[in-house]
Amino acid sequence: SILVDTDEGVVVDKVPVGAAGGLIIPFVGVVAVAGKRLADARVDIEAAIRGRFQHLDISVDLFRLRSFPINVIGEVKFPGAYKVKGVEEVSELILRAGGLLGENQGRASLRNIRVLRHEKSGDQPPQEKRADLLLWNLTGDHRYNPYLIDGDQIFVPVKGDSINISGGVHLPGNYEYAPGDRVSDLVRLGRGLIGDPESATAELLRLDSGGSNIHPVDLAAALAQEPEADIELQPSDKLFVTGDRPRVTLEGEVRFPGAYPIEHGLRLRELLERAG
Repeated sequence: SILVDTDEGVVVDKVPVGAAGGLIIPFVGVVAVAGKRLADARVDIEAAIRGRFQHLDISVDLFRLRSFPINVIGEVKFPGAYKVKGVEEVSELILRAGGLLGENQGRASLRNIRVLRHEKSGDQPPQEKRADLLLWNLTGDHRYNPYLIDGDQIFVPVKGDSINISGGVHLPGNYEYAPGDRVSDLVRLGRGLIGDPESATAELLRLDSGGSNIHPVDLAAALAQEPEADIELQPSDKLFVTGDRPRVTLEGEVRFPGAYPIEHGLRLRELLERAG
């Protein structure tokens, strides 16, 4: 709603936002507000009104959120169209669609959920954003779980390639690969380093047509996100982290796989008993 204090009294008008994201203000024209925060939209609306009418006191408030349909397709339990308000994130709509298919078996992708953003004009191909719900759960960063707008479509694919981290991290193992992943992302997926980060070192094992190659990694610089050290990963890359204490990584058919410190006199039988 727009409140204008004029010489003849206070005028309050409820103005809807059109499907194309424009606010049509009588005697002023159309103000584009799609995708803008309320504070930014308020500045643009007030500027448009003052450009036409001088010496007016103006107040802009959000009266009611507009709803719109969003299609959710792919690896969800109940694919279809859902009514969405403009403050919902990808994760909320996936929950409303019944959640991911085969979640216990790891069938659906958590890291490569596609958000196709169609232009209203239809003249341009859809833009694509990616939702990474695993990194969103770990960081709370909303760029990994974007807000939805009118014209979006969510597609949940099957989980694809993987990357691996082992050694001195809290949760070693295989993780779904996402384009653009770097060493720092993989350490974050492994729930961070065990011990002092300054003394930790790492090696990156990469398989290619010529065989396997080992690349030393400056881990402190990678975690500081220095571009040369924070190497961009490829599918099937494996990162081994050596922490402040020597460790051995145990994987496979044990109850508690992971990295275990190597103590003097440690035998394989004792290690297997610790891992259940």
